[in-house]
Amino acid sequence: MIRVFVYGTLKKGEPNHYWLEDRERGDHKYVGEGRTLSKYPLVVATKYNIPFLLDSPGNGYNIKGEIYEVDNKMLSNLDILEDHPNFYVRRSEEIEFNSTTIQCWTYFLPKFKPELLKKKMLVSYVNEPTQPYLESNNEATPEDLDEFRVEDRGDSGVATVVGAPLFSSGLWTDLCGDRGIKAHRQQCAFFGDRGSHPNPGQ
Repeated sequence: MIRVFVYGTLKKGEPNHYWLEDRERGDHKYVGEGRTLSKYPLVVATKYNIPFLLDSPGNGYNIKGEIYEVDNKMLSNLDILEDHPNFYVRRSEEIEFNSTTIQCWTYFLPKFKPELLKKKMLVSYVNEPTQPYLESNNEATPEDLDEFRVEDRGDSGVATVVGAPLFSSGLWTDLCGDRGIKAHRQQCAFFGDRGSHPNPGQ
């Protein structure tokens, strides 16, 4: 089994925890609560109130979350849910657990605008009634994501927009061009014919 650290909507009692409970997506076992050994910014952003763990070590707090053991199938499905490595990136992170330190896969938002670092930083995410998490739908527009969209010229020197959740095929195409079409096909294969799914926010 593979250890994963979750800090957002996949935690117990949060909106997307049912993804972990669905045995068709793979097996999981709750291990316990933990927190990141390093400090990171955990913020809530966009009109959908999505929690993001920003890849900016040394800023923010030691983030509290939950540790799970998952099988390869569940990990693969989590990668699709979080659109690793196009949107989030998954890497091994040191997590404090029961007076020791263990390695857990953790999903980070690697590319974001500096404005996100000005938002309120959290120690632990809870879906608040005053700032409720909302699922996306096909009416989402690229402007919804302006808070954290950035340009990445990559090796080709051609600018492409990165850092966009999976929404409709039109939005994917607007944000990522042909690369977005492939991502949308992966999305549809995973989430069925709805054409939308819960926003990322681990």
